[in-house]
Amino acid sequence: MAPKLLKALGITILAFILSTVLMRPFSFSASAFLSNPEKSDFAITDFYSIVADSRPVRTIDDDIVVINLNGLDREGIAQVLELMPLLSPAAVGLDVAFVEPRDNDSRLLAAIAGCPNLVMPVALNQNSGNGKFSLGEISFFADSTARHVPLGATNLPARYAKSTIREFRTFFPINHSIVNYTDSIPSFVVAVAQTARPSLAEVLARRGNTLEMINYPSRSFRIFNPEEIVGNAHLMAGKILLLGDTDDLADMHATPVTSTMSGVMIHAHALSTIIHNGYLDSFTKAQNLTLAFALCLIIVLTSVMLPIGIKGLIMRITQVALLYFVVRLGYSLFLDHNMVIDFSYALLMLAFGLFACDIWIGLTNIWLGLRRRYRKLVAARAQL
Repeated sequence: MAPKLLKALGITILAFILSTVLMRPFSFSASAFLSNPEKSDFAITDFYSIVADSRPVRTIDDDIVVINLNGLDREGIAQVLELMPLLSPAAVGLDVAFVEPRDNDSRLLAAIAGCPNLVMPVALNQNSGNGKFSLGEISFFADSTARHVPLGATNLPARYAKSTIREFRTFFPINHSIVNYTDSIPSFVVAVAQTARPSLAEVLARRGNTLEMINYPSRSFRIFNPEEIVGNAHLMAGKILLLGDTDDLADMHATPVTSTMSGVMIHAHALSTIIHNGYLDSFTKAQNLTLAFALCLIIVLTSVMLPIGIKGLIMRITQVALLYFVVRLGYSLFLDHNMVIDFSYALLMLAFGLFACDIWIGLTNIWLGLRRRYRKLVAARAQL
């Protein structure tokens, strides 16, 4: 058994060497393909999210309610904000930026000043030099209201317009002070969480991650139009209210679970991730490599142990079984433990394991053939 195990280890190491050498030329082209703004991108987590979101079981978030402003003008938004004190909300996230002042803004300004636990949006521009951010669009009244109204950056982490939004940024380092913020400004959802659930926002801060994956699958939110607020006040009282346009075509983005989702709904999912501790943690590179090595060793050891006659059939069955095991393990960890494994390398190593077995057998046969020829040559010379 020990010699076969050592042989299997040697073949497994050979498989890793082959994968490193043969796949290296494709790394640049694959990266270039995924970064092409005309192409749709895909990640391993998307597979898990799509399958999990397709389940018939869904959870309606009981802490977050979305109010669809549905293209309201400033007067209409002011009317909605005037209703907020009646609901005693834990927080109100207004996902609308009023960039330019107008002559009839007095009612809107008064409604903003009287809205309890309000969080206002700000858009930032990233500087290419130092990776920090500078002020982009900000509500024209921010300088006067942000002394007592928290701000949050609404930027979504996307390299180009058609990027799939899988993550949200926690804090944005800034070049220059923005009202009460000197070194960094929180993202919009983090600012809302700090207002409504400060202890849970602290949990997020202690994680220390610049980016956090959004937990999308199987979660829905109550969405009300402005005219439905009064009749459904009992479903909104004391909740976190996000106000935004769910139908704004200019604010639609691709997500792992749908091709189009409005920015305010993405904020709702990100905020739900925070306040329900639904953080997704990924296997480290070392853990992914360990899993790939273990699976490769299993497939190689099976090949080494089996006799030639039945090897082909058993190897195919074993390969399919291990493929299913990896995908099922990844799905179970994602669904039950909020853990993400990148099974792409493990699947690759199952193929390279069999490839390495074939190469090992071929090299062994060549070596044995050369040894036989050498012995025959030595024997022939001895007879002379």
